[in-house]
Amino acid sequence: MKTVLVGINAKFIHPNLAIRYLYTYTKDEYDVDFIEFTIKEDVSEIVNKIYEYKPSLVGFSTYIWNIEIIKKVVVKLKELDDNIKILFGGPETSYDIEHWFSILPIDYLITGEGEYPFKALLHALENNLDLKHVPQLSYREKDNVLINKEEYVIDLNTLPSPYRLKRDNHNRQHQIQYIESSRGCPFKCSYCLASLEKRVRYFDRDYVKQEILYLMSQGAKTFKFLDRTFNLRKDNALDIFAFIIKNHREGCVFQFEITGELLDEDIIKYLNDHAPKGLIRFEIGIQSTNDYTNRLVNRIQNFAKLKRNILLIQAGGKIDLHLDLIAGLPKEDFQSFTKTFNDVFSLRPQELQLGFLKMLRGTKLREEAPLYKYKYHETAPYEIIENEDLSKDDVKLIHLAEDILEKYYNSHRFDQTLSYIIDRYYTHNNFQFFLEFGAFYQIRYPNLHHQPADLCIRLWDFIRYKELDENIIISLIKYDYLHKTKIKPKIFYEPIITPEERRRLYNHFITLYPNYNLDNLYRYALSEKLFINPLTYEEGEYYLIKLFLPHDKNCYIIKIS
Repeated sequence: MKTVLVGINAKFIHPNLAIRYLYTYTKDEYDVDFIEFTIKEDVSEIVNKIYEYKPSLVGFSTYIWNIEIIKKVVVKLKELDDNIKILFGGPETSYDIEHWFSILPIDYLITGEGEYPFKALLHALENNLDLKHVPQLSYREKDNVLINKEEYVIDLNTLPSPYRLKRDNHNRQHQIQYIESSRGCPFKCSYCLASLEKRVRYFDRDYVKQEILYLMSQGAKTFKFLDRTFNLRKDNALDIFAFIIKNHREGCVFQFEITGELLDEDIIKYLNDHAPKGLIRFEIGIQSTNDYTNRLVNRIQNFAKLKRNILLIQAGGKIDLHLDLIAGLPKEDFQSFTKTFNDVFSLRPQELQLGFLKMLRGTKLREEAPLYKYKYHETAPYEIIENEDLSKDDVKLIHLAEDILEKYYNSHRFDQTLSYIIDRYYTHNNFQFFLEFGAFYQIRYPNLHHQPADLCIRLWDFIRYKELDENIIISLIKYDYLHKTKIKPKIFYEPIITPEERRRLYNHFITLYPNYNLDNLYRYALSEKLFINPLTYEEGEYYLIKLFLPHDKNCYIIKIS
């Protein structure tokens, strides 16, 4: 019996770890293989490639980001050959079991952790055994759907490594390496599927370390730990941090999801003292700073302590911070969300992700949706449309602000410009900038693609519309644009530096930096006059020189007395 496991990923860089666990746990005893696609691929092509394996059983790893395309693939695959049996697993289909059997021609569904139940299913099918003894399995029997409620909690340290497949090695440096050092979550946030997991269990620490060493030896650069709260146990976190600091290779980055207020100051001090800059990245889900809202979704958060820890991390200058917010939580109206955004944005993290509440199947909050008069999309990812405290128009405005946040803040294309604008003109309500610019952008440039130069022009247009100090802010936009560019770019502005000013500037520059010559500058540099020093915000006449030499992309700010 040929079994094919299918992962349909959001992007190529996101490999599916789940199907690798299933594959390595069963491949020595059963005829199992796996194949991966992305959600951008054509449905018919996916179906044809799966069919080339001549499978008897096809298993799909389901998530909110791929379930809609999986629905289409399953229907076409069954049309092609109704004898192929379909298995679902994964967080998206582990709840509302009858729903999936009622809308799709699936044959089997495994809920929760799948390694042992998957192997038990293969054993039962190959030996014509009764399926009622396969834990966590739901299946069709005549016109009924039978659900085995028995759960099997596997010893994590009996699982073969999913990280050492030779077929993956050629893609290591181009993909994110997803790592588990534990499974489970201790918290009960009512909007999150992790709240339904029973307890936290840990992999052997030495095993985790050896897998990291192996992956680095194969060229892996980017690692993301899937632990729900990596710093739940101080000893575990500190030991792995110390191991990574000691053994990392150049260019590696490790990301961890942590609970910020649980961070021990000893760990923060250790990382600030010993971690190379940029090696470690923390993702912290703040979600809301409204205490009442947090209580309603079973979150316990001490924002004052969390903020203090974040400031300690930032003072060290070693750890990049990715902070998360959720718009649409219960009793968080537009005014409250504005405060939440401003509370968190004031910390100026490297990245601020503004997400929208998703009413995930199986969660307590989805069951409570009528209580708060939620309306949400019926198809995945089940995003909120409105609730009793946040209107459709409110949600739309926040979406517009989120679009600007991604294009202009999280992209880091306009760091100096945005800091100046927000600190000077939007000090008391940072969110207002993103709201106003978002609404402006939607009216002027709806559904238009953008290159970096286009983003500059559109921000310049907004500055004129708001009648802000154009000379100063366009100087900052020019600096951000040229500073971040690695290849000599298309110029979106008419230079104001004159040929004579450029001649004086270059002659002055080579006296300051004798390693350069005039030929370098005239051939490989762009220069411009500015009315502010973009690094200090001191106003006056300054000059920018951006180099585009093959091995020198430096940017200089020069003041000529």
